[in-house]
Amino acid sequence: MIDKLDLRIPGHNFFTPDVARFIREIDYTGGNPRTKRSPFYAGIADLRPVGIDAFLHVHYRFREPHDNKLEILDVWKKPYSELVQLIQAVTPVDADELGIMRLDLCADVPNVPVIWFQPRARFEFKRYAREDGELKYAKVGKEGVQTLTAGRRPNLYRIYDKPAECRFQFRRLLRKRPADSPELDFEHEFGFPPDAVITRIERQMGSRDVAEVPTFADVPRLPDFNPFERLQIIGGEKCTQPTLKEDGFSNWVFGTRLAELADEMGMQQFRRWLNINCNGNASRTLKKYARYFAGAGEGISAQRIYEIYRESTRGQLAA
Repeated sequence: MIDKLDLRIPGHNFFTPDVARFIREIDYTGGNPRTKRSPFYAGIADLRPVGIDAFLHVHYRFREPHDNKLEILDVWKKPYSELVQLIQAVTPVDADELGIMRLDLCADVPNVPVIWFQPRARFEFKRYAREDGELKYAKVGKEGVQTLTAGRRPNLYRIYDKPAECRFQFRRLLRKRPADSPELDFEHEFGFPPDAVITRIERQMGSRDVAEVPTFADVPRLPDFNPFERLQIIGGEKCTQPTLKEDGFSNWVFGTRLAELADEMGMQQFRRWLNINCNGNASRTLKKYARYFAGAGEGISAQRIYEIYRESTRGQLAA
């Protein structure tokens, strides 16, 4: 699924008459309800009053030709045809020529909690292991949203509790809802009940990473692009741990202790520790004792996560 999409509109290009008139009327320095301040742009215009579901970041301050950024809202709700119409409502430039500045791609894994991934998920970083290699676990916000992150902004991977995040958003919608508006329904807004168990696996791409899908013309081929190629699920197949009788005393003691350490450290840090203490043979060791890391066995693999992403993205673009 495409969750977020920001596009670059070159500074020398024009906007449509409605948008041009709208942003000319905005007082960026004084501020008003139609604009936000920004350290990088002259201002951020909310285009929803003119029927466009987007923010327009106007006139980049620090480099000519002072490009603009189009931040499309609720991308996950919009099919490809609607995205094209929205872009054409902002600028007469051919949509396929616009560069992608940020792209968030995700897969929603049902009935598997975030904590299941901590001892099993690993992201392989070839060039940036020192700065990007740690998979960090945290609880974010008052809701206590469980989150695993690896990488550094603007390029990172995130695994988090999607219903918990939506419950926080829903409470904010309720606070802002006008008194005379109809009642809001959580399942209608987000597509699942508030007590659902869904883990979202997300790849946030910016700067160097969007070079793989550089322009809006590349959006139709996103189902064939694997944003999770660096994700590994260790012991994710559906099976149970061997018993002492089945595997022998030495293997059983070694395997169960490795599984305990993976639970304590998380797979990302555990693999690094294993490489240091096994003369670089972490892959061979994990392969030999993979059954001990299966735990409850949810049947989740990196390939299955890619298939979930591919199916949802195809449906989104074809809707």
